[in-house]
Amino acid sequence: MAAQVQQSAQEISQLKSELEKAKSAFPTLKVEIETLFDKKEVVKHKKDPNESDEFFREKTPVHLGITLPKTNIEWLDALIYHDFIQNWSGEFDAQGNKISPPKVEKGKEREMVLKAIQKQFDVMIAEAKEYPAIGYTEVMNSNYVYQRNNLVVFSQFYNIYTGGAHGMYSTRYLNIDTDKQAIIKLVDLLSEKEQAALKEILWNRYVDEWMLLSGGNSEPFTAKAELIFSDEFYFSESGITFVYPPYALGPFVMGEVELTLYWSEINEFLPKEYQGRDKYIEADL
Repeated sequence: MAAQVQQSAQEISQLKSELEKAKSAFPTLKVEIETLFDKKEVVKHKKDPNESDEFFREKTPVHLGITLPKTNIEWLDALIYHDFIQNWSGEFDAQGNKISPPKVEKGKEREMVLKAIQKQFDVMIAEAKEYPAIGYTEVMNSNYVYQRNNLVVFSQFYNIYTGGAHGMYSTRYLNIDTDKQAIIKLVDLLSEKEQAALKEILWNRYVDEWMLLSGGNSEPFTAKAELIFSDEFYFSESGITFVYPPYALGPFVMGEVELTLYWSEINEFLPKEYQGRDKYIEADL
């Protein structure tokens, strides 16, 4: 028993040592944005003799395209694949409840991603056959934003169209802590208590942004009680910027709305490793 405990302790010590080496040796990335999937298909429809020509649609084009970053850092690529499987195109049961994503098997992340994308394409084809429309489109374009200190940031711009006046889009951000080898979530930055403490600052920033975007001609689109911190954010030189999709804080025409809390406002609420610094030298004029 004692020998087993000693062996376990040695293994833990070795793992810690390897992790520390990985931290100190993390390289400057050379990122390739890889097209994992880009397929188009046209579904042709047969006209029902009883169907009016006015509403008959001869064909429905279907397009699914996905790009993801390729870093050639094994753990980082696996993390990006894992996140994609957990968050992209969730399935729902007959009652409308979200089905839990499959358990990600180590070493098979990329294979599982490709299977998930192909499955989604098959679903889109089936929907196009059953429900003819102007078109069915889902495209996700990834972008390498920056690498700084222990942070690597990627964005994913998601665009969907299933008919109607316009499509819908949104941006996700993957803020990755290379020391912890993990994606930084909102809860890693701010607890619910800290979010509540910062709510007034967030609201004032939203009101200022609304006045700028709307010309000050109306009340804010979203009520104060309904304003929350977005799960999508990125670190900038001046602070942390929270990004909201269309309709969250304004009408579609306003697009995505960004609200920045400056380091001087938010630093005291953040874990030390994610705090920023306002370092400016004032010029004597």
